[in-house]
Amino acid sequence: VTQVEQALQALEWRSSTIPAATVDAGLEELQAILTPDRQAVVYFIAREEILAFVVSAQDVQVVRRLCTLHELETAQRDLRFQLGRMELDGARVRRRGEHYLRGANQVLHRLYRLLVQPVRARLTGPQLLILPYGALHFVPFHALWDGEHYLVERYEPVYAPSAAFLVRRMTPAPGAASVWETGTTNGGWGHTARFAGFALTDATIPAADVEVMAAAACFRSASTWLGERATREALQRCAGAADVLHLATHGLFRLDNPFFSALKLTDGWLDVREIQRLQTTAHLVVLSACESGAGQVRGGDEVIGLARGFLAAGARAVVASLWNVHDRSAEGLMAAFYRALAGGGKSPAAALAQAQRAAIARGQHPYYWAPFVAIGAFET
Repeated sequence: VTQVEQALQALEWRSSTIPAATVDAGLEELQAILTPDRQAVVYFIAREEILAFVVSAQDVQVVRRLCTLHELETAQRDLRFQLGRMELDGARVRRRGEHYLRGANQVLHRLYRLLVQPVRARLTGPQLLILPYGALHFVPFHALWDGEHYLVERYEPVYAPSAAFLVRRMTPAPGAASVWETGTTNGGWGHTARFAGFALTDATIPAADVEVMAAAACFRSASTWLGERATREALQRCAGAADVLHLATHGLFRLDNPFFSALKLTDGWLDVREIQRLQTTAHLVVLSACESGAGQVRGGDEVIGLARGFLAAGARAVVASLWNVHDRSAEGLMAAFYRALAGGGKSPAAALAQAQRAAIARGQHPYYWAPFVAIGAFET
């Protein structure tokens, strides 16, 4: 089976729309989409050195020697350990919650000192476009802690898999004005967007259908596909008709072969190869599933995973998770996200940042609110 999958992967690399979708983008093209309140931080790894380019509409500044690759990987390993502690039994987490929070913040502060503090003085705008590279794709930049505040409390962070992707997505797609532009002028996406929500019936994610129904209630035009109706065929139909697709289900990330990462629906799994062929017209895809944003890095700035599959299929923005999603916490976070998106007239990135700030204000551990990232979810 492994040999067959490897052969299929080799074929996909030659024919897939994912790597083919990324073409070179020059500095002038990147600067052309930046505004006075928006900067891009483009990270790069040169052998063992991690550096960053801070790009504004007027100039670019290079910050060398942020840290070494070894320092980054050590901190990432420690962060995975701290997040894993939150998956222990509930009684222990409740008993040692403050201790676990301090431990996580210590590692997030270390990552902040390594990756953000050296460029902090050069950041002037409220919106921060983050373009990771290599292992940096797995860093939750929005959750990095400066000792008093998380990054998302000071900025509105948006992620992109590459500069070329960012340039393409900042150019409005045909028909995009119906949601991206008018949605913010008439009070929110709920007035204009067509919503389609899918929820898997599974004892391990009992809040999935509640999450989808709460999101659907925020839209005037909404359809829900719950339990037995949450099929691959139904998703294929909705992919070409909905403006917002929401999937509350199980996600499987295959580190050994990312093309076989998949989302579970009632009648089977939908892997990245099938996802990228959906030809969706959705302006936003929300993947409320475990590790839906995870991917394997190929060629430095290209990530193959579930989120990237939907972007390659045509979605203009994706909200996905970097690690296992806590079912009940995801329900609350998604409810706050959709209230801000559909009724508050906010972009997906701004709506997600607002929901995460509210969770921080309630004292939640980053494990619960920080897995979700907004990829390409900026205003036109």
